[in-house]
Amino acid sequence: MELLRPVWGAYQFNGVNSRVSCGNDSSLNITNSLTLEAWFMTVAIPEDNNQFILIKGDTGVDKSYYLYLRGVDDNIWFEVSSTGR
Repeated sequence: MELLRPVWGAYQFNGVNSRVSCGNDSSLNITNSLTLEAWFMTVAIPEDNNQFILIKGDTGVDKSYYLYLRGVDDNIWFEVSSTGR
């Protein structure tokens, strides 16, 4: 994982496997209402690929919730999994 130094107070990612981990504290579990906020910039979204902005859980199929840019339609999606931890 390569995380480049902050530029003007923001992190720069390599677009492949960079991330910031917030751990798995119980305060991140959805128990009631939830507010997510993300500031991001992307150059391009490949049509056959999604770019995840925020994931709670595993990057595979075991996700609790996730916010991502969907490559098929260039829309931002938020999904909650009933099977994720």
